[in-house]
Amino acid sequence: MKKKEKKQIQITSIQAETSPETLSHLLLFLLMVFVFFVFFSARGNEFVVWDDQRYVFRNDLITNPTISNFFRLFDSVVLLNYHPITMISLWLNSFFFGMKPASFIITNILIHTANTYLIYLFAYKLSPKNFWISYLSALIWAIHPMHVESVIWVSERKDVLYTFFFLLACLAYLKGNHENKKWLFLTYLFFILSCLSKPMAIVLPVVLLLIDYWQGKNMFSWQIIKPKISFFLISIFFFWISFNSLSNGDFYGIFEKIGTSQQVTENDFSFFERISFGANSLWIYVVKLIVPIRLHHWYIFPEKTLLVYTSISIFIILAYILFYSYKRNKIIFFGVSFFLVNIILVLQIFPVSIVFLAERYSYLAYFGLIFMVLFILSKVFQQKVLISFSIIISLIFSYLSFQQIKIWKNTTSLWANNFKYHPNHSETAVALINRYRAENNQDKALETAEIAIKAGLKDASVYYGTANLYMAKEDYQKALENLNLAQNTVKNENLELQKTIFMSKAAVFNWLAQPDSSIIYLKKMQNIQIPK
Repeated sequence: MKKKEKKQIQITSIQAETSPETLSHLLLFLLMVFVFFVFFSARGNEFVVWDDQRYVFRNDLITNPTISNFFRLFDSVVLLNYHPITMISLWLNSFFFGMKPASFIITNILIHTANTYLIYLFAYKLSPKNFWISYLSALIWAIHPMHVESVIWVSERKDVLYTFFFLLACLAYLKGNHENKKWLFLTYLFFILSCLSKPMAIVLPVVLLLIDYWQGKNMFSWQIIKPKISFFLISIFFFWISFNSLSNGDFYGIFEKIGTSQQVTENDFSFFERISFGANSLWIYVVKLIVPIRLHHWYIFPEKTLLVYTSISIFIILAYILFYSYKRNKIIFFGVSFFLVNIILVLQIFPVSIVFLAERYSYLAYFGLIFMVLFILSKVFQQKVLISFSIIISLIFSYLSFQQIKIWKNTTSLWANNFKYHPNHSETAVALINRYRAENNQDKALETAEIAIKAGLKDASVYYGTANLYMAKEDYQKALENLNLAQNTVKNENLELQKTIFMSKAAVFNWLAQPDSSIIYLKKMQNIQIPK
């Protein structure tokens, strides 16, 4: 036999052995490895003082993983949230691996990697069975920089965990199609576990209706809605628990309250202003899906805006898109609706948080838009073009995710990043100044304070902190200037800070050899009576 013929036979044999199914399994394995590798760079990250202290490393239920504490988690509202499955998963981390941050972070990464596979399966069931649309949807979704917060922040275990059970519920529903009792039972089970991981899961019944729509059914018909009534009842029950918890309740004495949290903003915004915020944050989510830059962990509420009616127009446009696409373009209706359903509860139209928007809220919601875009592009471009485009995007997103993971390295890097975008935000400036002072980096603390003040921040606590930094440098004149600013901006009801300012001014005047002025402020300090 000739060498050329032998070589041809070998090639044919290899091609026969490498079936499309084998190749798809290999590619999926490589996807999982790649996603895990991208996020595994966070293994050396630390806990951050942004809820991690209250959820994990200063929470006795977690740091002391006894059996009694395990059972307490079932009826505990932690930081105004009832999510016992999430808390139990954190307890298990502590029980088996101790309190080192690495085990908590790696567990989050493993769950996220599993979610990547579930996203692939979900897209594959919907595509229908188009490997590349499903694969690329999972790839881009998994390594999107907006998802770093959900995966790397230990306190957001609830995001990756509720999504895991949520996707399992969707897959079980697709498998049984509301007819097979076994799969229907599993749909209920995964739904409840998802709600017990994070209340955001209560939107699942609407997502099930969207799945029915995608399969060609009339999602608004009674025949389709009727089997979902029990799901909606479960949603209402968990919404009731969540609303009560966010209102600092204990669900009528049933639950134990663990810790406190400023979950809901205290800003006095009108309903129309909140609609404006919701519309603007919705637009920002869409923009950051495409251009995920300038990411940070605390997007503060903007000042009261006059763009209320302009913002309402965004909702009007969305309503038109949904109305127009319902019968004319199934993928647009499904993709946009999936995104909206999974994010609408956190648009701050009804106050649920102290932030204007949050990257973690996009975690599951982004699947709808990514799947929609890739589905549409597959109809326009050849498969090779689509794959090449997606790989380039994924490489860019991977690099951005690597950089974002570094921002979550520790508490100081987290606040330093946020300070770049909100230098005149009081809580951000104070948090960063305190971090530098705790690290005994007085120069960076003073530099941060000066930048904040130059940016227009007028906050008594920042002025007072700056004065202390100047006192440490024995620059008493600068210290006095900042204490005067602190005295002029301190709120009347903040008697404790007033008293501290007067005491510091008395000390400064003493150092400046002005005893008369020092005595005046000592008397002012003594005249302030702080009620017990």
